[in-house]
Amino acid sequence: MKICPHCNAEYSADLEVCPSCGTNYIEATINAISDNTATSIADNSHEGAEFDGDEVLLQTIEGELSVLTTITPPRFGETFAQMAMVVWGVAALVTTAVAVLLAAPILYMVATIFIVLLFYKLMRRRKAMCKSEADVAIISRIFNEDLSRMKESFLQREDIEQRICEVRSRLNEAEAIINEAHQRNRRKIFIVIAIVASLFAVGVGVLAFAQYKVRKAEAAEIAAFEAIPEWQKVRDGYFGSKYDDEYTGNQARCVVIATMLEAGATAEAEEFFFAESMGKVGDYDCALLIAKHYDSKGESEAAEGFVGKLKLRYDSDNTKIRTR
Repeated sequence: MKICPHCNAEYSADLEVCPSCGTNYIEATINAISDNTATSIADNSHEGAEFDGDEVLLQTIEGELSVLTTITPPRFGETFAQMAMVVWGVAALVTTAVAVLLAAPILYMVATIFIVLLFYKLMRRRKAMCKSEADVAIISRIFNEDLSRMKESFLQREDIEQRICEVRSRLNEAEAIINEAHQRNRRKIFIVIAIVASLFAVGVGVLAFAQYKVRKAEAAEIAAFEAIPEWQKVRDGYFGSKYDDEYTGNQARCVVIATMLEAGATAEAEEFFFAESMGKVGDYDCALLIAKHYDSKGESEAAEGFVGKLKLRYDSDNTKIRTR
């Protein structure tokens, strides 16, 4: 988080402009250092001391050193803000690929969230800079701008040269502190990513295994269905259907019996006839199919046995079957 030098409002470390008052953080900090230097000079002037431009440079050095002593290492969230674009991009890519591979709607939703986060970071179009990095950048900018003038003004003063070296050393130390903190935070981020990725992999594995089991069960059902004889499928289809009138039902029964006879399932055809057709509309047509099938196969005894068991709706139909 950053604290606005103008209104003291806290806001995200990757923002350069305060959302409350619109103040640029770097410019405001530079102005604050200049104002503090000017105030210090004015206070000392009231005490009778005389100051010139060189004294302003000295005050600038002291101001830079005072800021550098308050540099704090970047926090976990600040480091993550710098890595967010890569993290969201990789997460979106991986999740989308897995979602397409497994055709899992929930993974499409997760991928969409990552894509939105990535798009948000892309819209920012700037590298996130934490407060400590911004402070060091400000001091480094002021220091480099005034360095040549400092050397010209204080050429003979070893104490000033020492202070300049101290600022340079503090800048290097501050940058080292920031870099080391970022490295530690990155390791933590990678650990978190590894844990999340492991959990994600486990979840994807469980989902993939569940889908495999479902597909295997579906394949087994399809194989079992395909192994069922066609006449049995037609018969079961008849049992599972409802017919609006008796004539439609008779046509369906004739189809079932004809399919059974074609497959050589004559015993099943007789069983179906006696259970579903005999005594109903069109029973003569169904009985004639079975009797003619026996005749075509030369199975006269089977035909006579079947005809002897018939009790059709009309006696005239019984006679027709016996004298066919």
